[in-house]
Amino acid sequence: MPRRPYGRAGHGVRRARCASARRRGRCARLPSAQTHQIAMRASVLKRMMLLGAYRRLPVRELLPNLRLRYPNDNELHELAEPAKVDNCSVFGSHIRSIILDAHLNTRILRNLSAPRVQKILTSVASRAQSLSKHLKTLDVGKGGSAERAGLLIELQLAKSELSKNTISLLECIDLLEALSVAAQRGAVSVKTRRGPKGAGRNPAFDIFIQNLLMAARQRQGSWTNYRNANQTWTGSLLRALEILKPYLPRDFFPGGELGRTVEHVRNKLKAHIAKNQPSTR
Repeated sequence: MPRRPYGRAGHGVRRARCASARRRGRCARLPSAQTHQIAMRASVLKRMMLLGAYRRLPVRELLPNLRLRYPNDNELHELAEPAKVDNCSVFGSHIRSIILDAHLNTRILRNLSAPRVQKILTSVASRAQSLSKHLKTLDVGKGGSAERAGLLIELQLAKSELSKNTISLLECIDLLEALSVAAQRGAVSVKTRRGPKGAGRNPAFDIFIQNLLMAARQRQGSWTNYRNANQTWTGSLLRALEILKPYLPRDFFPGGELGRTVEHVRNKLKAHIAKNQPSTR
């Protein structure tokens, strides 16, 4: 079977095929469950590319590790009704995507330490530089056992799947030196004073709340979160969090008053939206 074309031309071919399929009615005949599975696979692939940390991990290995579960139809209806959205079906699909994002972001952002990242990069730079210096002692012209060892390394590299042609030690040395420089620059670029912060030191929770707020906003709806007469936090957003809690990562919610934390995230999002709204002048 020929390989699919890549690049812009490939996207054009795929769009043409989709348009042709729609004209023949194929898309309309897809069962809803199958349609949801296709949409979720595309959603997973997109997030894997954007987040970067899972770019080498196949979807079939990623999903079982996350152990994802999603709300049933009744629970999705309980979420959509108080949010007063204009399309419950689309809103439900958005909720599933938000749950997926919560798991992925938790994997990446929880226990993230800028000093630790800097330490790892510094170690990589040092080891790459050390190996580069060692390989230079095995290069052509060194003679004896050292040169023979270098030749055997090149012969074994030629047998590997990395390249059809022989890879020289000089190319390996250049690559290691480039890796060392890249790691050093990466370590310098790390901001040790200000890392990702969030409620309860879990920025994934902040992103999760922001996504819920934006999901309702995009569907012409909104969530409520306020103090009642007894100064207790209540509202449709807190009730939604109770429904979603079983489907989120363990210890995902921060300690303390959840309503206060949610309101803090909500106010930050409002300020961000107001700041970035285009001027009407």
